[in-house]
Amino acid sequence: MFKKILIANRGEIACRVIKTAKSLNIKTVTVFTANDQNSLHTQLSDEKVLITNYLDINNIIQAAKKTNSEAIHPGYGFLAENADFATKCHANNIVFIGPTPSAIAAMGNKARAKQIMQNAGIPIIPGYQGEDQDPNFLLNQAKKIGTPLLIKASLGGGGKGMRLVNDLAYFLDDLAACKREAKSSFNDDNMILEKYITNPRHVEVQIFADSHGSCVHLFARDCSIQRRQQKIIEESPAINIDPNIYITAIKAAKSINYLGAGTIEFLVDNNNKFYFMEMNTRLQVEHPITEKITGIDLVAWQLLVANNEKLPKTQADIKITGHAIELRIYSEDPTKFLPTTGKILAFEFPDDLRLDTGVQLNDKININYDPLIAKLIVHANSRKQAIEKLKEILENSFIAGITTNLNLLYKIINNKNYKNNNISTNFINDNHVDIIISQDNINDVIINVTCKTIISHRGIMANWRLNHNHSETITLLNHKKNYKQTIYLPLANFKPIKFFHMSCDNIYVNYNGLHYKFKLHTTDNHETTQEQHGNLNSPMPGIISKILVNVGQKVSKNQPLLIMEAMKMEHTIKSPHNGTINTIYYKIGDTIAEGVNLISLSAKEN
Repeated sequence: MFKKILIANRGEIACRVIKTAKSLNIKTVTVFTANDQNSLHTQLSDEKVLITNYLDINNIIQAAKKTNSEAIHPGYGFLAENADFATKCHANNIVFIGPTPSAIAAMGNKARAKQIMQNAGIPIIPGYQGEDQDPNFLLNQAKKIGTPLLIKASLGGGGKGMRLVNDLAYFLDDLAACKREAKSSFNDDNMILEKYITNPRHVEVQIFADSHGSCVHLFARDCSIQRRQQKIIEESPAINIDPNIYITAIKAAKSINYLGAGTIEFLVDNNNKFYFMEMNTRLQVEHPITEKITGIDLVAWQLLVANNEKLPKTQADIKITGHAIELRIYSEDPTKFLPTTGKILAFEFPDDLRLDTGVQLNDKININYDPLIAKLIVHANSRKQAIEKLKEILENSFIAGITTNLNLLYKIINNKNYKNNNISTNFINDNHVDIIISQDNINDVIINVTCKTIISHRGIMANWRLNHNHSETITLLNHKKNYKQTIYLPLANFKPIKFFHMSCDNIYVNYNGLHYKFKLHTTDNHETTQEQHGNLNSPMPGIISKILVNVGQKVSKNQPLLIMEAMKMEHTIKSPHNGTINTIYYKIGDTIAEGVNLISLSAKEN
């Protein structure tokens, strides 16, 4: 077995690989950038090397040679599916812990992958995956396919370079946005078009192959709960699927002489018919749930296969035990699905669960990296028991300082359709009122208990005056709404909120599983709206990547004005009404904070 490996990634996957490496007495080397030098993955590894960025192949290979690392584990970042990186590793006598460069190249291009699978007799989604990339030609192809359809980057992944098109009037704008994201993330802006299957399930099969001719599956995961075409809840085993999907997955892997860990992803329609979508030639973010139901350490298997050893188990040896669910915790505003930044002021979870994370208390979340901050994984005898376990865990977990999607996750697992397994990739849209809109409903009980907790933390006696009315009135701000509450003293039979954090005038609470952020009202923090000033404010921190209008230009409602990029995703700022551009406050390349004025727009024009 290897004595030392380098991990060419950061965050929770780097920490995850380190854990298995240590159990096998393998030394680890991590890489880090200047603004990432104190990250958790650098603290856990045996050695660390400064690099310019995580995608600099030559820099990473030099780091491996400098530290005498025998192999490189790419995690599941962009380098994990980069055939050139794998080739350069081999050229420098460094083992690439992953498939062969030819397999990566075959599946890395989605257009080529679909053609290969079609030739192998595997069902694919109807669409266009040709070489002609002229926008007008693609528009004509889109018209033939019909809506709804998906635009997808040929080299894409993780939802980047992907758009759902319901109206072809916006096709060219969506195509341009996909091309920009794809060019930025993958250095390739070729696109494919796919017929969008209505209400499908997203089911993927974990496969593993060694260099001795063995190829097995480790059952399937259901990854249907998604936002922006990115997964947020996964579970295994997938329920009510055609068992032929396993045979098909192994057939797909063998058609390209696959080696190592891989995932064959399918869309399953309402008639339980499945279609090949893509193959991920790497370890998946959601691999822990497969580990939970099979008892197999997939990273350990990766290391064994990379060391030319045989798989430890045959297909007959691999069994399912219970049910596992993974929740992806993101630093984002779940009401708008926009990334958020900030400092982690509280990070508390129960001990009896698996929490894969790359962050810790007092870490700062910035705009440079993916917003995934942790994965919460549970395992139980049944799906119902796993959901109940998740509910209890979320009611006893707390993150403060940053806005996360914990409320969304809590709402989903308590949703009756989710509990009944009535799920599809449209689940969030179909249940929008219950899981999104209702998050803004703050009842009087929450306000009352929060205000009492504030008083108890500040000390009751400070508010006690002889011959005075023994009460205190507190005003809290939440989403630009004022909530005023009068509390009478002394507080009788009152238990302060367990999960509570107060920093300056910001208050964070977890009350019965839902997180709330309040601002304690003072005369200095009154807020104004965009309409009052005629300004368009930044909905998130990010970088201005494109400005689409000029000062003095007349614009119409919903017209794109500028494009921001944060955490490798694009967000288009559109005009809320007809008007004229008065001022553009920033230029391309500027880094901006959330809430700042971007553009001054004249009053509404007809």
